[in-house]
Amino acid sequence: MDSRLQQLDTVKYRVPNDHAIEALLFAGPGVTVETNALQEFLDFLEAQTFVRQAVAHGFLPAESGIERAALTPDFHKGAGIPIGTVLATRGFVLPAAIGNDINCGMRLHATSLKESDVHSQLDALERRFRHSYFEGGRNIPMTR
Repeated sequence: MDSRLQQLDTVKYRVPNDHAIEALLFAGPGVTVETNALQEFLDFLEAQTFVRQAVAHGFLPAESGIERAALTPDFHKGAGIPIGTVLATRGFVLPAAIGNDINCGMRLHATSLKESDVHSQLDALERRFRHSYFEGGRNIPMTR
């Protein structure tokens, strides 16, 4: 692991930064963290400086800022912001943080199922998720 990271437990690392933004990297033991991706992330957080300037000049609401960041296990170098970076912002949106590789390999599905429900229905859930995510089963309106 990169020496700039502070290990919190077996899969969670704090990413210290000059802007006091809560930033965590989630990566299990065997996951290699790209040094250049970490540097790209730290450089990207400089956007907080510009947000603070915009607040000071009245262009953004006073509570605006990058509040938190999470780096997913597929974290790797991108073009200005690493792939696998998730940001929580207030008062503004960072278009650069919404990349052209959305859904390049990670998926999130929110559910009310309990762990025991998942285990008992694992085969059926896998079939449904596979259909939804990989076989065109999603009903997502799209334009050309």
